Amino acid sequence: MHKYARFGRYSYSEVMKMDNEEARMHEPRKTSAYSEEGIGELISGIQHKNILSSTKVIDLNERKMDWPLLWPPFNATIGDSSGSAFIIGELNMENSELAKEVAKLYREGFPELFSGPYEKLHHSQEYRELENMKIFTLQDTRNDRLASVWAITPSEQNMSVEYTATVTHPEYRGRGLCRGFTEAIDKLVEGAGTELGYVYCATFHTATQKIFANLGFKKEAILRGFILAYAGNNTYSRDNVMLMSKLYGDAPLLCPADTHILQ
Repeated sequence: MHKYARFGRYSYSEVMKMDNEEARMHEPRKTSAYSEEGIGELISGIQHKNILSSTKVIDLNERKMDWPLLWPPFNATIGDSSGSAFIIGELNMENSELAKEVAKLYREGFPELFSGPYEKLHHSQEYRELENMKIFTLQDTRNDRLASVWAITPSEQNMSVEYTATVTHPEYRGRGLCRGFTEAIDKLVEGAGTELGYVYCATFHTATQKIFANLGFKKEAILRGFILAYAGNNTYSRDNVMLMSKLYGDAPLLCPADTHILQ
């Protein structure tokens, strides 16, 4: 009996379509949908546009970020200024109770996210829709209490990671946890083979800017009114942010040595 026949409601053509779709799922991932002729046209276009050259180029087939080797499982322990120990772990979406705690912490500690592009972090029932986002938790080893959270958004296509949003419980602030937590995530991001890390820091939050500066992130630009921020009473404003970025490994060699900027 065909494996789909037990459902008793599919036509022969529908069953064949399912088989074809399933077979395609197991095909090796192609780096490009272009034919050799199309690739030739792309190369000609690049030469025609006189794109600035870089010191190094990498074969597209070598483009890879090894998240599966690191997540899951991932756990590491850090300490705070009082000597207490905290464990870092990736949020398992099957752990609904912890997901609810994470969402609650974002609602209470980062209410500005409401009505903006990252509002889904306020609602645990929507976490499964955050397919490209990875959420890391920091829990007190003494009582398993949630102390802090980091959400990052990797892009394997771009070999980059956005440090999206972090929040620390008010009772755990001022103890160096955000610094240690961010340092651990930064090491993990680099170990995965990431070439570019970037973060949008609120211009009023110099503490976060300092943490990233100490990790080697450079100030790139001030973006006025870059992100919508909830201001309470069903109103919103727009926050200014500082874009900071860091190139990992040999990534600086992939960048053009010259930069042409409109004066």
